[in-house]
Amino acid sequence: MILILSEELDKTTDKVIDWLILKKEKFVRVNKEDDVNVLSIIIKNNLTSIVLEIKGQRLDLNDISVVWYRRNGLHFNNIKLETTTKVEPRSLKIHSIYEKNIIKEFIELSLSKKKILGRSILQKNLNKLNVLEAAAAVGLKIPESAIVSQKKLIPETPLITKAIGEVYSTDFNTLGVKKRLITYTVDLNDTARQLIAEKFFPSLFQRKIDKQYEIRVFHIDGVNYAMALFSQKNLQTKVDFRRYDYENPNRTIPFSLPHEINIKINTLMVKLGLDTGSIDMLVDKDGHFYFLEVNPNGQFGMVSVPCNYYLEKIVADSLINKNKRND
Repeated sequence: MILILSEELDKTTDKVIDWLILKKEKFVRVNKEDDVNVLSIIIKNNLTSIVLEIKGQRLDLNDISVVWYRRNGLHFNNIKLETTTKVEPRSLKIHSIYEKNIIKEFIELSLSKKKILGRSILQKNLNKLNVLEAAAAVGLKIPESAIVSQKKLIPETPLITKAIGEVYSTDFNTLGVKKRLITYTVDLNDTARQLIAEKFFPSLFQRKIDKQYEIRVFHIDGVNYAMALFSQKNLQTKVDFRRYDYENPNRTIPFSLPHEINIKINTLMVKLGLDTGSIDMLVDKDGHFYFLEVNPNGQFGMVSVPCNYYLEKIVADSLINKNKRND
C-alpha cells in the first residue's frame, strides 16, 4: 500500500490520487492537519510493529510499502500529556515533549526504510546556498551571489534581492482588512539602494540577468520535463513570475532542454539526493542557461497542464511501480 503525506488543500495530491483510484491502487492519505496518535509500537525479535490511529482509522505501517513525501511528514498533534493536576510542572512538560520526539523519530526512521518518492523529513534541510554551490560544481551557470550586512559591501552591478531560504508569507490585519505579506524577488534599483541602511540583517543579492525567458523543470526519477515561461515582457511578472497577472497571463510552452543542461541537472539531483524536484532556471539574451534553485516539494501542475505532460499520471505510475517492486 502507498502512504501519501500531504496537506488538505494540495490540489496536486488530489490529481495524483485520481490516477491511483483509476488504476485501482491501494493508498492512504495523511495530511499535516490530521490528528495522528500512536496506538502501539512493539519491538520483538526481528519484527517491529507500529500501529497508528488517524482520524479514528487504524493504520499498520507494516502494510505500507511506498511513501510519497508530497508535503511534510506525520504530525503527532494528538499525543498530549494528561495529568490530574491543574498546573502542569514545566519540567514534566519538557520531558513529555522529549519522549514524543523520540517516538516520532523512530516512526520516521521506520518509514525511511521503505520505498520513497520525494524528500524524507529525516534528510537534512535543503540549504539553498549549498544548492548553488553544488550547481556550480556540476558545471551549471549560477548568478553571482553575495550575502552582506553593510551597505558599502553591496556590489555596484545591477542586482536583485530575495529571501536566502524559503519564501516567507504571513497574514495580518490593518484597519480591519486582512492582508497577506509575501517575500518576492525584487529589483534593487537606485531608489531602493538609497533607502538601505548602512547596516542591516545579512541579505542575499544576486547579479541581475537580462533574461529572454524563464525555464521551469519538473524532475522525477531521472527525467526532466521542461516549460518555457515568457515573463519578461510583463512589468508585473518581469522580476518575479509569482506576481501573477491573471488578466494577461504569461505565455508558456513545452521546452526541450539542451543535452548538456539535461545531464548537468540529473547530476545535480543525484548529488543532492533528490528523485523529485521543481527547478527554476532562466536563459539570458545570449542563450546562456542559469540555474536559480530547486524545490524538492514544489508544485508541478503549472508545468503539467499547459504542456500536456500529465505529470500527475507519471507520479502515480512511479508510486505504483515502486509498490510492485515490493510485492
